[in-house]
Amino acid sequence: MTEIEFRQKYESEKHIFQAWGNFVSEKIINTLANEGIDSSKFLKINVSTRIKEADSLIAKAFYRSKNYKNPYDDITDKVGARFVALLDDDVRKLCSIIENISEWTYSKDRDYETERADEPLSFNYQSMHYVVKSKNSIFFQDVTIPVNIPCEIQVRTLLQHAYSELTHDRVYKTSFDPTSEVKRAVAKSMAFLETTDEYFQKVSNLMLDLPIFKLYDGLRERFSTIYPQFKDGSKVNIHILHAYYNFINSHNFSDFTIFNDLDEIVKFNIDKTYLNNQPVIYFIYYMCLHQKNILKKNWIYTNEELHPYFTHLGISFD
Repeated sequence: MTEIEFRQKYESEKHIFQAWGNFVSEKIINTLANEGIDSSKFLKINVSTRIKEADSLIAKAFYRSKNYKNPYDDITDKVGARFVALLDDDVRKLCSIIENISEWTYSKDRDYETERADEPLSFNYQSMHYVVKSKNSIFFQDVTIPVNIPCEIQVRTLLQHAYSELTHDRVYKTSFDPTSEVKRAVAKSMAFLETTDEYFQKVSNLMLDLPIFKLYDGLRERFSTIYPQFKDGSKVNIHILHAYYNFINSHNFSDFTIFNDLDEIVKFNIDKTYLNNQPVIYFIYYMCLHQKNILKKNWIYTNEELHPYFTHLGISFD
């Protein structure tokens, strides 16, 4: 295939790659939403579908000594999407979603966890790279997407993304070999960022192990079963639970059967107040019934805002 033929074919199919990239991004974001994850909070950079310009592809196909047998088909990053999350666990969540969506087949072209295990003394560019290809013909955004159209997906932590932004064009995509001083500085920065990523994950794990977060996770799961529209809880849930930090620490809330009798009252009062649409309502009702003095003493809002929950239960505030 000549350069002219390559360009003509790509320009005639560019809209197909754009539509496929949009479909891939939308499918992943919708899957997050279906699992109760707000992508606007979970993803730290807005997802955008990047379509390569013809000149960039031609340079890659014909002028970078890649020795492609069939450059048009062999180049799989004509369109790409990037997902940037905060923690390694978040990256694993995204990877699991990508690997389990039925509309495509996938190959994992880079796996930084495997690379770390294979080369433990090396500190290099890190990212998860997938190529997903349409399994069947799909009609999307007024475009028919044929079988086997590729899209590259990159999945990174925020710190990995910062490292990539610094080094991608300056170090890895240059035509010259960086000096040993540059290489060492790059390796040191990657080692530092990898360590920081690990500490971020450790902080998150320690926080999630705190009783108030364990309690909230249980309440959120329970609330989601009776209110399927619920997606992601407000920060007010943790703010309220934190006001009872010492009380929660000194009591055993690991047995969530103590909330069984509240399911019907919670369901009945959905939409009556803002807090009635939050998982923390289980805790509020429980405290109204069993520890109302502590509830009132530590309540972080006004008594007038607390009154309705006693009324819902048919008990006195005093």
